[in-house]
Amino acid sequence: MKYIWTQVGSLPPNARPYPFLWSFPKGNENVLTAQYTSQQVHTGSYSLKIEFRKSAGAYGGLGVGRLPSYSVSKTGFATFWLRGTSLGQTFEFKLKDIAGKEEGVLVMVATTEWEYVSIPLARFAEVDLTALENFNLGFTEDWGSVTIYIDDVEFTEQELVP
Repeated sequence: MKYIWTQVGSLPPNARPYPFLWSFPKGNENVLTAQYTSQQVHTGSYSLKIEFRKSAGAYGGLGVGRLPSYSVSKTGFATFWLRGTSLGQTFEFKLKDIAGKEEGVLVMVATTEWEYVSIPLARFAEVDLTALENFNLGFTEDWGSVTIYIDDVEFTEQELVP
């Protein structure tokens, strides 16, 4: 996994970004799991495998939070590599600022091979890109079960050509 914050290493441990998971309804914690894996990797040694199991009324997400008012205002794109286990799997890529404003963009798996995903940050017009609290991936029963691999998440100034 390539990390998106090159300056994170200079932050004290209690101020560093951390991954988090949530799922509802309560008592249904197995609906969403995430783990590093070396089985499906785009670059490096590991990718992140995320599994959401469809269940009545269930939804959940995975994110990276406690950003120290991280600014992506000088970048233009959120990018990552995605691999799904079947076509059409859907999830939402979301940004949330420190004021609590959150917006998302639907992402649909188009191939079972690694695919490059680039999301223009202009799509997040209501979010203060100078003060992010977190970015997260959202899942809901409406979109069905999902098994995906994510690698090389970055915020970039320009859209990169894979």
